[in-house]
Order: sequence, then C-alpha cells, then structure tokens
Amino acid sequence: MVNSATPPPLITVSHPQLQFSYLVGAAAPAAQPIAISNGRSGGLNWTATTNASWLTVSPASGTAPSTVQVSVAGGLAANTYTGTVAIASTGASNTPLTVVVTLVVSAASTGPVITSVVNGASFQPGIESGSWVTIKGTNLANSAGQIWAASDFVNGNLPTSLANASVTIDGKPAYTYYVSTNQINVQAPTDATVGTVNVVVTNNGAPSQPFPATLQASSPAFFEYSPSTYAIATRYPDNALIGNPSAVSGTVAAKGGDILILWATGFGATSPATSAGIVVSGAPAVATMPTITVGGTAVPVISAVLSPGSAGLYQIAIQLPPNVPTGTVAVQASVAGVQSPGGVDLFVGN
Repeated sequence: MVNSATPPPLITVSHPQLQFSYLVGAAAPAAQPIAISNGRSGGLNWTATTNASWLTVSPASGTAPSTVQVSVAGGLAANTYTGTVAIASTGASNTPLTVVVTLVVSAASTGPVITSVVNGASFQPGIESGSWVTIKGTNLANSAGQIWAASDFVNGNLPTSLANASVTIDGKPAYTYYVSTNQINVQAPTDATVGTVNVVVTNNGAPSQPFPATLQASSPAFFEYSPSTYAIATRYPDNALIGNPSAVSGTVAAKGGDILILWATGFGATSPATSAGIVVSGAPAVATMPTITVGGTAVPVISAVLSPGSAGLYQIAIQLPPNVPTGTVAVQASVAGVQSPGGVDLFVGN
C-alpha cells in the first residue's frame, strides 16, 4: 500500500510523440530515443510495449532514469501508419503513458515531399494554432532560402506564400516566414481543431502528399540559442542576453532575484483572442497563465503575453528566487497540463 504522505511515481518522457518517414524502397530511418524518468522522488521500474508489428522498442524494460530506442520497419507500402509505445510502471499515477508514433511512407516524387512537421522552437511533434511550425522535406520550394520582406505584407497581413511555395494546415493557409528546398517555417493558421490534421506543401502548383500533424490547444516551447540547450532569455530592464558566456558569446549569467523574459511559442490562446496571420498590436495576455519551473521549483510568473509587433512570439516574464540553484539549471513550462520539452536550460551565476 502506498503511504498517503508519499505521492506515487509519475512517468515522464522526453518525447510524447515521434515522427518517422521514408520513401518507398528506401532504408528505414534511424531509431529515435525516448528518455524515461520519474517526475517525482523515488525509483521507477518500467516496461515498454508497442501495438504494431512495424514498430519496435528496445529495451523492453528498465529502471528510470533510462532511455529506450524506438524503431520502425522498412519495406512498407506507401501509406500513413500510426502506432503507440505504452510505458507502464506499477503504482505510477499515469500508467501506462502512451507515446504516439507516426510513420509516413511516401511514393517517390519529383514534387514536394514532407518528412516532418514540428514545433518551431522545440523541433518536436505537436503544434498549436497560431504557433510557429517547422516543416522539413525535399523539393519544398525552388529557392535556396528566402525570408519574408516588408513588401510581402499587405495591410499588416502576413504572406501566405513565398517563391511560389505555400502551406496549408487542416486545409487552411499558413503564414509563410521562410522557404527553402528542404525547410519551410510558417505560423499555423487560427483553428479550433484539436487532434490529427493534414499538412500540405504546394511548390509551383504541385502539392505534396498530406502529412499528419497533431494540433493541440497549447504546445509550449522555448526558443534556444543555436547550437546549445540554453533558452533565449533577456534580463529586465537592461535587455542583457542571458546565457552561459562560455557557450554562447555575448551573454551573461542570470542571478537570483533577476527578472527574465523568456522567448517562446505555443503558449495557447490569448484574452482577448488574437488571430494568426497579423502583426500583433498591444500585448495580449495568455488566457491560461503558465507554470514555470527552474531547477524543478516553481518560480513567480509576472506576465505571459504575445510580443508587440510580432506574430506567434510570446514573452514570458519570470523572477528568479534569491536561492535559485546556480550553474546550468533546467527550465520548463506547463500550460493546461501540457509540458514543454525537457532538456532546455538557464545559466545562473553565483
């Protein structure tokens, strides 16, 4: 019997969704890892099973913290396949935890082919209405790389195509920031749908095969300095860039008591509502205030708003407590029960 004073284990994973894709006749893609941990104190023994013959997981059991490798079979016919990895632990409050796996096998094509659709900050599956989305693939646009220009805006409306390349999400035009042969960045259109939706890229009139993506009410994620695990943050009121100076040039360490602005996407609807596809005026506040933890401890959230003059970009203002841990510390958000991905950090000096 579990002691009522001790909360039961909580299964947490680094990737609640996975995407795989390949062309008919090509080799199966590389395995993808899922890190498993206990979101609370104590041990956690787990088992992992799949529900599809084309989907395997190894190892099938272990003790957290640990990592499993998820693989998909090659040689499949062109189609979209959906399966799950179920991670179970006796006594855990959320057992089994289900990781949804999508495999898209596409026929060979000279037109655009989508290989992944992910959050534009975390680069993990799961997108939100109005959030930034990154699409990867081949033949997506006939451009080596083009970003929208002032001339592409009409009456404050964002463009829906660049270089004759465009995107629809759930049949609605997305707003196109960047196009190249292998990547397109868009703001997802306003859409009340929650669940699986189709994403289609059209290049010079040729549409791609629809690619499934999961549209969520929120998909919180922090933008990061590249290449690093440090969240892009600025200090209020001097706007100093916060990071690990030895890893990110031009940054300074945060300190206890600092007010920081975290830059993010996918933090949900605002009140009043803000439509996608327009330049934001004012600073609309989120409808559901997020919870932010630094080093595993909740910190005060001063405000969470859409950044004025932008689109789909959130400013999350927090204050670090005086006793915040020093060094590289994890930062994570939760909005209406949806957590931002792990593995994102702040750097705090003495």
